[in-house]
Amino acid sequence: MALIRTLAGYFQTSEKFVGEVLKRRIRSNIESAHNLASLKSSVTAHEYKSAHYMLNSTLRGKKFVEWAKKHSIIPQSARRALDIGAGYGGLTAALNDEGLASVGVELERSYVDMARMNLEGKSADLRVGDILQMNPTELGTFDFITCIAVIEHVNDVESLLRRISDLLNPGGAVVLQSPNHRAIQNVIGDIHHRIFGVQLLSYSAARRSQ
Repeated sequence: MALIRTLAGYFQTSEKFVGEVLKRRIRSNIESAHNLASLKSSVTAHEYKSAHYMLNSTLRGKKFVEWAKKHSIIPQSARRALDIGAGYGGLTAALNDEGLASVGVELERSYVDMARMNLEGKSADLRVGDILQMNPTELGTFDFITCIAVIEHVNDVESLLRRISDLLNPGGAVVLQSPNHRAIQNVIGDIHHRIFGVQLLSYSAARRSQ
């Protein structure tokens, strides 16, 4: 399908990943679509937004790596990188493309299945599991660790930070990033479920509201 080849090239991912995203996220008829613009005009706004978010995973990862390089955050001597909460594998892929031996850890198997399609042909290591339950000896240590939009989902933040510290080599660097829950756009609709005001609740109350 020409559309799949075009999107795979644009989003710098595999045709298998694109095909699976379209299968999972698009219900509208897209037989006449041949590029991103015609896909957008053929589907609902929700379908497009959902599919685009998944397809854009690798480009988001590359954008993050460019930002980290610009600000000299990744140590020059870095050899191994860990991405906690790897999702669809975009950042794990981007770190791998920078020549790092990258490991992506993701709690949900369904995400890892998609990430493996996204990273087809790359040497990155993707693992399913809870970083707090994994054997740190088996994981090894890392020079660069990322934890992007994950910490807000964690019950025991102190244990997560301790585990990250244990896995980090001397002289290594960590990037922790979390959405601003008080930003107006996130109060109107949180980034995950688009529920008004849920960002202002405590973690436990927010979980009950879903």
